[in-house]
Parts: sequence; structure tokens; C-alpha cells
Amino acid sequence: MIVRENPNSRQILCLLFILTGLMLALGIIGMWPVLGRGCQRLRPWQIPFLWSGDIICLLLFVRFFIIHGVQGKRLHSERLRQCSGMRDWWPALSMLVAFSGDLAFTSYEIYEEYECRENKAQLTDGEILDYSWRKYPAMEGHPAGRSFLVRYHYQDEKRNSYFGTCSTPIAEDGRAVDSFPADVVEGLLAGRKPLPVRVLYDSDRPARNWLADVPRLFEYDQVFLLSMAFLLGQFTILPGFMAAYIASVKQGVLPWWRDLLDVLPLIVEAAVLCLFAVLRFVDAL
Repeated sequence: MIVRENPNSRQILCLLFILTGLMLALGIIGMWPVLGRGCQRLRPWQIPFLWSGDIICLLLFVRFFIIHGVQGKRLHSERLRQCSGMRDWWPALSMLVAFSGDLAFTSYEIYEEYECRENKAQLTDGEILDYSWRKYPAMEGHPAGRSFLVRYHYQDEKRNSYFGTCSTPIAEDGRAVDSFPADVVEGLLAGRKPLPVRVLYDSDRPARNWLADVPRLFEYDQVFLLSMAFLLGQFTILPGFMAAYIASVKQGVLPWWRDLLDVLPLIVEAAVLCLFAVLRFVDAL
């Protein structure tokens, strides 16, 4: 039995489709260099596994808008059957399963990255080729200073060349957060280049590398940072929708927006990706 039909559902879907498409396109274009470098750090089998959930979200997004946007199937509320089945609870359960899977894989990526750097990585000499910087304000217990985004070069044991990027802050008084030699810190502040650095790299995957004097994993171009941001965005929004859905089902009504739960993950990811792209563009100015 139909309870209520939303008269504005078609307009809402068109607006969501346009906004999500724009955010996704801008985000991919703006973050493409970071995504490319991040995927180079992964093992081949990890790349499809990492993006499989996002591809599924995209397919669900396309399917939803074909059915409801193109074919015009109405979104409506309806009474629950007397005995509700798994189908009525599946939207909320599927969100929980997908979120848990993404969280588990992202956690594994962080652990594996840390283990490789600490126990397996090889040390070699490299050099900082170029860098840019931006000022950051003083915070509680920390003075103001400049954050340097450095681009460095190194060679593996086979003499193949690789590049990497990371950021490192230096306070206004010249104190570096990281343990660079004094001549490197002075060179950064004075604008000199190239500058010598020590590089750690994975011998099985030489494109995965770290500056030996910058131990923080989150300073590098790694796709698990985006995964964490996606999860944070979903954790901020999805629980409210899931709680509202469960409350509605308990009252015996399937809400008209229940199918939106299938596309919310991609909408959140598109918004986060677009925000990162804007921040990256502003930081480059």
C-alpha cells in the first residue's frame, strides 16, 4: 500500500545527478596526479581491490539514476508487509558491510606501509630537486612557520630513477620538525637546490618510498589517505540516514528515500574528492 509519493523527487534526483557528476569530474581532474602516484605505491593486486568498492558505488549510482531519473520510476513511501524480510533491512545492512570492508582494507594498507618502512625498506642517497612552500599560523604550543612541499629523486639498486613528494614544516625560528641535517634546513630556507637527502624505498616496489628523515606516513601521496577521508565523510553522514531508516522501518513504513542509501556513498566520495582538489589548487597558488 502506497503511503506517500514525493512530488519533487524527479527534480531532487536531477539536482543530485548534476551536482555529483560535477564534483566527481572536478575531483578526478584535480587529484589525478596524486591518484596516479598513489597507485604506483601499491602492489598490482591491491589496485583493483582498492577501487572495487568505488566502482560498485559508481555502478549503483548509474543504475539508480537510470531507473529513477531516466525511466522515471517514482520514489514513494509504502507500508511494510506484516512480516518484513531481509530485503527491507538490506539497505542499512549493506551500508554497514561496505563501510566495514573499506575500513578493514584501509587499516591493512596503513599497517603494511608502516611494516615495510620499518622492517624492509632499503636506504639510499637522493636529492631534493624542487620545492614550494606556504605559511602556516601559530597554534597552541607550536610557532608559526612554513610548510615545504618537496620533490625528490633517487635511484634503486638497479640504477632506475624514481621520484617522490612529501611535505615538511619548518618554524619561523629555523627549527625543523623533522630531523634533516642543518645544511638541508638552511638550504630550504635560503631557496637553494638541489639538496642531499636520504631515501628509504621498497625493493619490491621501488616507487613506494619515504624520506628517511620524515617518518610520518601521512605526508606522502598515498591513496589510503583518500580512503580515510571517504570513510570519515561517510561516517559523518551515513549513520544519521541509517538511524532514520531503521526508525522508519520499526514504525512499519519504508521511507521514499530508501533507495538513496545506495548512492549516498558515491555522493559523499565525490564531495570529498572535490574538496581535496580545491584545497590542492589553493595550496598551489
